[in-house]
Formats: sequence, C-alpha cells, structure tokens
Amino acid sequence: MFRVIAGVQFCDNRAVKTLNFKDPRYLGDVVNICKILEDQGVQEILLNEIDVFKPSLTIPIVATRVAKHIRSPLTFGGGINSLEKAEAVIGAGFERILVSTKVIEVPSFVSKLVNEFGASSVSIGLDFTLIESKFQLLTSHRRLAVNDWQTIVKQIIEFCPGEIVLKIREFDGSYRELKTVIGEYSRLFEFLSKIVDLRDVQILAGCGINTTDAINQLCELELFDGVVVGSLISFAGSGQGVLVNFPREYQVIQKKR
Repeated sequence: MFRVIAGVQFCDNRAVKTLNFKDPRYLGDVVNICKILEDQGVQEILLNEIDVFKPSLTIPIVATRVAKHIRSPLTFGGGINSLEKAEAVIGAGFERILVSTKVIEVPSFVSKLVNEFGASSVSIGLDFTLIESKFQLLTSHRRLAVNDWQTIVKQIIEFCPGEIVLKIREFDGSYRELKTVIGEYSRLFEFLSKIVDLRDVQILAGCGINTTDAINQLCELELFDGVVVGSLISFAGSGQGVLVNFPREYQVIQKKR
C-alpha cells in the first residue's frame, strides 16, 4: 500500500519546518504536534532533528518523550553515525532509523545497521540538488556535492536497507508547479533505476509533495512506495499560517512495481 508519512523536523523542543533545508519556521512543541497528527489518523511519523552538530551517543530528550507518548510507528533521523546511537534510538521505542551523511561517507555502514537491527528498521536518506538540470548527491550536513555519487548510491542500495527516502533540495518547503515536482521525481527514479535495481527496496519521495493532488499523482505513477509530507501537514497553504493537519483525501492503491 502507498504510504503517507508525516515529516516533523525539530530543534531542541521546537517543531519547525525549513525552506530549502534552512530558515526553520516555528510550528509548536514537538510532542504536541505529533499528538495532533496522531489524533488525525497519521499512518507514520518521521521525526528528524535538524541540529545534529552536537556529538553524542544519546538521542534528544524530546525524542524520547515523543516515543513515550505516541503510538504511531516512528522513525528517527539526525546525527546517527554509530551503532551505539542507532541502538539508543531503537531502544527508546522507535521502529526505524534514518541515516544520511554517515552512509554517504561509509556505505558499508548500511550493512552493519542491517545486520544489527534488520532491514525493515533501516531507512536511508539521499538528498539531491539540480545543477544545470543534472542530479547531484549532497552530503546531509554541509550540503556539498559528492564526487562519483552513482557508485556510492549503488553500494548503499546493494547493502539492502529497508527503504530509501529521496529528496530534491529545491523542493523542500516550496510550492512548485505540480507538473514540475512529479516530473523531476519521476526523472530521478528512472535515473537511479539505471544505476541499481530498485525493486527490492521501498522508495519514498521526501519533500515537495505539498498537495493531496500531488500525493495522488505520485501514487498513480506506481514508481514510489510512499511520500514524506512536511509543508502539507504544517501550513494552510503557500504563504499562509501554521495549520497542523494530516490529509485524509488521498486515494490508496496497491503497488504493482
């Protein structure tokens, strides 16, 4: 079934939403935001810490609070660069971990995570930018282009994580034309499928899907297995005020990929 996942970014105790991965806008207390989403029937929540420069083997207290009060399936991302921190996340009650920078630097780290926690508990975030209409993989923390990224992506996926979250930086927090967003995600999927076999891994679109029409169209492509929505659950619309609201109007279809 097509998955619609609520993406909640946070810094300290504050839930925020970024634009192009910067300029975070305050939404409210993290736990309260997650509770509202759960009451509205959210399927899954991806909790993503955006302030990940503090070296620590523990996870933020607020993340532990979320895991304690929220029953919906939870994924935690942000600063997971060791088995110890991954174990702390899983031990706190999260079903899944999301890892980005570390696996780009050391692709074999995916294998260690899968062996330790199982493929279904391992999600990999891959962030891309468009340079002269060509896709370029970025490191998560510095947003620098990665050399020979096709080989890195191939290695990551061949280590068999449970899912891959694809993001296009230019679409984060923006309200681009629907045709453009769907077209670029389709093009990214087709490009990656020429590099490595994607049939055995769940593929999610990670940002820029900001309307229920976009969810429907992405679903109907039958390329992606789900989507992570951020602005859609955070605001009333483009340029409008904060409104935490999980969409219920999308259609769900069986996957045939």
